[in-house]
Amino acid sequence: MRHGLYRHPGHKRLTLSIQEQSGMIVIRVHDTGSGFDPNVSNETSGIGLCNIKSRIEHLHGATFDLTSTLKKGTTIHLRLPKQERTNHINAYDFN
Repeated sequence: MRHGLYRHPGHKRLTLSIQEQSGMIVIRVHDTGSGFDPNVSNETSGIGLCNIKSRIEHLHGATFDLTSTLKKGTTIHLRLPKQERTNHINAYDFN
């Protein structure tokens, strides 16, 4: 979203909220940019969003919701299942 936000002139604000709710990590990203029509947008515009959505679809219980309005901005809600750390040999622990 940040990349798309700075492509267009004008006053902009990006807000990020991350919370834990009922065993889920809830992420909300909202911008006050130019927005777009998600029904018109194709795979080549906003490939970052397409990439995020396709990755979320592979997580059991995860959701991806996008709303955007021309000249008003875009909001993305992600709900990700909270998972315990793993000791798998190929896992990377950020802590």
